[in-house]
Amino acid sequence: MDRFGSMDKEGGFTILETLVALTILGVGLAGFHQMLDGSTWATTAARKHRHAAAAVANILAEVGRSRPLAVGIATGKLPDGQRWTLEIQAAGDPWLAASQGSITSYVVEVKVGGDSQAQGRDVTVRTLLLGPVQ
Repeated sequence: MDRFGSMDKEGGFTILETLVALTILGVGLAGFHQMLDGSTWATTAARKHRHAAAAVANILAEVGRSRPLAVGIATGKLPDGQRWTLEIQAAGDPWLAASQGSITSYVVEVKVGGDSQAQGRDVTVRTLLLGPVQ
């Protein structure tokens, strides 16, 4: 039907209607693509964070066993490229600890992170461990 109410012999869509439909479809697909991209990024970030937290737990479990509980700093690199730092400091007065016996406390801090894609997403754990006086 045209503007004057009579029927056209040919049916179908005008070019303007087709362009409007394609524009709406393009905007919808762009939004869908952005949603998928954000979801993929979030999944990757969560996986790296979970891996870093597991690495922190493993490094802490080694302190006093395969890693000596001694004041100092140790560093290394994980297989996925993230760096780790283990820092052990004496907690409290060493003279007081020595006079009270052979056990003292240490502040142990483990930090995992530092890859180029996870800026500000380091995992840091600080705890207090008991060990022999050095």
